Amino acid sequence: MKNSATTLKLQLGLAAGFLLTVVWGTFFYDLDRTQRDLRREAALRTVSHAQVYAEYSISTIKRIDEILTSTRNLWKGDWKNFSTAIVERQTGSSDVAFQLAAIDKDGFFAFSSLGGVNPRTDLRDREHFRVHKEANGQDNLFISKPIKGVAGGVKALKSGGILSSRTDCAKGPIRAPSLCLRSFRR
Repeated sequence: MKNSATTLKLQLGLAAGFLLTVVWGTFFYDLDRTQRDLRREAALRTVSHAQVYAEYSISTIKRIDEILTSTRNLWKGDWKNFSTAIVERQTGSSDVAFQLAAIDKDGFFAFSSLGGVNPRTDLRDREHFRVHKEANGQDNLFISKPIKGVAGGVKALKSGGILSSRTDCAKGPIRAPSLCLRSFRR
């Protein structure tokens, strides 16, 4: 009798051990499968969000380039009329929030659509000025690394091109729209 009780206890212990192994094995298998599914879903969401962000960024950059190109036609050599035209243009451009500034041929701040900026602020060391000053008259869209703006005091991407239609950059001002980084947060 003692021997059969021991055998029964052993069988029950083995059965309980087997059941616990199956339960824990199933639990860990399901946990691993769930983690794999969540990782796959997260990767798909990330790719989808990255694609939407890329499309938004491209359309925003194209819009900024369009604004840059159209401002060239507003420049008639007179800062007062230019600033009035820019403010009117900016009011009509509700799809992209931006600041438009101009730097004179010597690298000094000449105009900002935000206003209230010291006109003798030296921007000769700024990359978005130097790249056009050194471009030998080529007017290509340039987008800077995020930098803190002089007028707005906010980190922004600076873009720019030659405002004057003349081929020598040294003879004409540079226009430099700033696109606040908050524009890209959604």
